[in-house]
Formats: sequence, structure tokens, C-alpha cells
Amino acid sequence: PSPTQKKFAKATKIINSKTTLDGEVMDMQWVGKKKDIVMVLTEDAILHRSNDNGKTFSNQMVKLQAVAQKAKKTISGVRYMLASKADPMRMFFVGSEDSHFTTTNGGKTFSLVNSKCKNSTIA
Repeated sequence: PSPTQKKFAKATKIINSKTTLDGEVMDMQWVGKKKDIVMVLTEDAILHRSNDNGKTFSNQMVKLQAVAQKAKKTISGVRYMLASKADPMRMFFVGSEDSHFTTTNGGKTFSLVNSKCKNSTIA
């Protein structure tokens, strides 16, 4: 290694997190007023949230399942997520089955979106 590489290797700090994510990362969004909340969606359709710039994560599926259950709906996973460009605290989550969610506070809480639509045919 060159002297510059040795210098940077000595200055590099390895951060070890005890948090493990379920599956490979499919999508990651930084949200919040300071962009310090990290929402991660894994290939296994599990949503995780970090409120400390990604140092630790918590699985959000229990929260989503509780919100869905109150409305007599189910959710087994999140298919994708969208962060609002207009409001850094607002996100939309497309869930499995017919359960979709929004958050207006960076994922502290979630609200169910009414997603019942009738199939229509264009003539």
C-alpha cells in the first residue's frame, strides 16, 4: 500500500451495528427534516426504520400489522415505498394484499390508506 492508502486506513473507523436486516436491501430512503431518518425495504418485503442515521434499525412490520388488523385487513410485507418530495416527513408504502400506508411523521406512526377499488373495463 502507498503512504496515502496507509494514512486513510489508519483514519478509517469501522462501525459495528448489532442490528441485522431481514434480507438484502431493495430500497433505502433518507427522510426527515434533517434527513436523519433512514427507511429500508428489504427484498423479503420487510420495512425497517432508523432514527439515528442508520446506526441502528427497528423492524416496522409489527406496527404495520397492528394498524391493518384494526381495520380487519392483513399485511405480510411491503412491496415498495415512496418518499414525498414536497414534505420530508411524509411517505407512502404499498403493502401486500390490499393494505397500503402513509406516514406524516417519518415513520413514527402509520395510517392505513383506503385502497378498495372496483375492477373496471374500458370499452
